[in-house]
Amino acid sequence: DWEPARGPDRRVWHDRAFSDTTQHGASHSGASWGLSGERIRALCQTANEGGAPPEAIVELQSRLCELLRHFNAVNVTVCRMPNAVFGEEVPPIAANAPVFADGDCYGWHIDADPLLVPPSPWTDAFGRYPNRSPAKPRFVSALVYLSPEWRPEWGAPTRFLDLPTSKVLEIAPTPGRLVLLDQDVSHAVTAPTAEAGGRPRYSLVLKLVLHATENAGQPSGGSEALEQLVVRISSPSWPEEKMGSALQVPDNEVIG
Repeated sequence: DWEPARGPDRRVWHDRAFSDTTQHGASHSGASWGLSGERIRALCQTANEGGAPPEAIVELQSRLCELLRHFNAVNVTVCRMPNAVFGEEVPPIAANAPVFADGDCYGWHIDADPLLVPPSPWTDAFGRYPNRSPAKPRFVSALVYLSPEWRPEWGAPTRFLDLPTSKVLEIAPTPGRLVLLDQDVSHAVTAPTAEAGGRPRYSLVLKLVLHATENAGQPSGGSEALEQLVVRISSPSWPEEKMGSALQVPDNEVIG
């Protein structure tokens, strides 16, 4: 019952409420519209906390798990970013809605890097390490574009930066598109063009930690192989655009 051309639905979206990146271990709010704290808490609800997680979130997580199962020869446990990493100030789910009026205010950022996390129960258990290190939990973000309609002339791609070469890759916010990225890859939001009017470009980000676990019935030597494995987030048959920590892994490693 809310017309998209009027801008974000102010009943649940608040101006400058988007919280996604971290600065010195604390949550950092950007210029974009973000979901209210109440709505974010509802999206993050789990059965263990005595609540019912939203069906749409459960369905999305279920499909992600199934997708990753097809990409990997071992079991992959998919977890939300735990509070042990940054504390409760940084939720494992974020949602934003940039609009044309935001202008050119978005900078490059990363979601997280296990090599740079502050001292915490997480570092007590796993230490600090480059993302995609074999046998270590992999920090991955799942970005989903939610706008039911989005035309090419409305712009608002997500931009990804390869720091050593300054190469920029742009991904269009096609409705329903899922982008899986390592959290240490530099990326930036861009505002919609004037042709979009007041329409916001809606997206949801799930911040995940992926753990490789041994398959039941895995043949002898499986545990040793597991110690050298990096969890895949793409099909081996897909072409790769390597940047971020992907460039730090030798070519003979199993990656994606």
